[in-house]
Amino acid sequence: MSRKTAVKAYTLRIEIQDIEPLVWRRLLVDGDTTLSKLHHYIQAAMGWTDAHLHEFEIGGKTVSTRQTRLAVSLRR
Repeated sequence: MSRKTAVKAYTLRIEIQDIEPLVWRRLLVDGDTTLSKLHHYIQAAMGWTDAHLHEFEIGGKTVSTRQTRLAVSLRR
């Protein structure tokens, strides 16, 4: 009998900076979610249409979706 490996899930609190009143969403995502997928989840949760520039801050480093798309296309 094969055993399935459980994938961790993470609860993320997404906040828009420098805006009043505070706008935030809580997302539950699989631990193996890619940054590209997370980008789409955030767009859906916020009701956005990917019409504005934005970036992620990960471990003190800033990553824009433009950089992410470039990295994805370079891997193909």
